[in-house]
Amino acid sequence: MSYQLTADADTVIRLDDGATVPRGHRFWAEYEDWLSAGGNPEPALVLEPGASERTWRDTEIERVKWLRERHRDEVDSARPTTMTVKQSGELLDYVQALRDWPASKHFPAKKYRPTTPDWIENLS
Repeated sequence: MSYQLTADADTVIRLDDGATVPRGHRFWAEYEDWLSAGGNPEPALVLEPGASERTWRDTEIERVKWLRERHRDEVDSARPTTMTVKQSGELLDYVQALRDWPASKHFPAKKYRPTTPDWIENLS
């Protein structure tokens, strides 16, 4: 049995099965016994500052990519487009804002995330 620390001092991860063991859980006593017997837990993983915001940003770009691709396909095949010219521009601006987000002086504060145009949810 081996363990890894987490950022939360009241929780460890049991590495054999990936179980999260919070203080007070019945397996916490096993962890303390393991420590007493000379066990040395792996250090907590340290995420790069902003890692979760970069993940959000990457996921958001992937989430709207199909809209851009559909619009390009419609234009290339000379079909009527689902988005208006204005919406297409707003989408491109939004994706660019997402790309630029990590360079913002406000990154990674969630309250300053680029704002999704309201109409995007209605086209899903």
